[in-house]
Amino acid sequence: MADVSSYFTTPPPKILAEAYTEILSKSEGNIPSKAMLDISLFAPVLPFTAIFAVEGNEKSVYRLVGEAWKQRIGMNPTGMNYFEMVPESNRPTAIAMSRTIIDTPCGLRLLTQQFDENGPNAVTELLCFPLGSDEPEVDGFILVASCPVDDARYDIYKRPDAKSVLEATILELNQIDIGFGLNAELEGVLTNRNNDADIVFKREDQTR
Repeated sequence: MADVSSYFTTPPPKILAEAYTEILSKSEGNIPSKAMLDISLFAPVLPFTAIFAVEGNEKSVYRLVGEAWKQRIGMNPTGMNYFEMVPESNRPTAIAMSRTIIDTPCGLRLLTQQFDENGPNAVTELLCFPLGSDEPEVDGFILVASCPVDDARYDIYKRPDAKSVLEATILELNQIDIGFGLNAELEGVLTNRNNDADIVFKREDQTR
């Protein structure tokens, strides 16, 4: 994988990209397994990271969730199915993105607009990379780093007045070639979505 760290605008994705590049270089042409993950390489941004376990098209389970992530959405989603946090009509987009990361395999960078109870909150940058699985029921894992784009909001999760994110929509999506090509079909999924299908997270227990 070429050096893409300069492509990112926030520290957590940049640091994760550098760490994943190093781990990938040691994996002998294969996708690194979760067991190969050396968290010391991205320890400073662990609060901004999460790991999802993908099982078919039905589940993408939060396995590990950083403190910044928990604070931003106002709960601890560990053990929950991310796909169930996406409105049913929009779920094909979320599933297509997850399967692209695992099956191609490749990386994804997203910009999302997040909303709290008062409306638009922050634009957030996310970076996703695949990890191999040794668990029979898990097709693969997705390692994600997420951070608000505005540098002034880098420590948003530490602020006592921070509002929980209730919804997130896609603003921009880019695939990252990690040596196995890209998925042209993903662009079709995004191009043909309806007006509301860019919602990739929604707290159904709360409204904005």
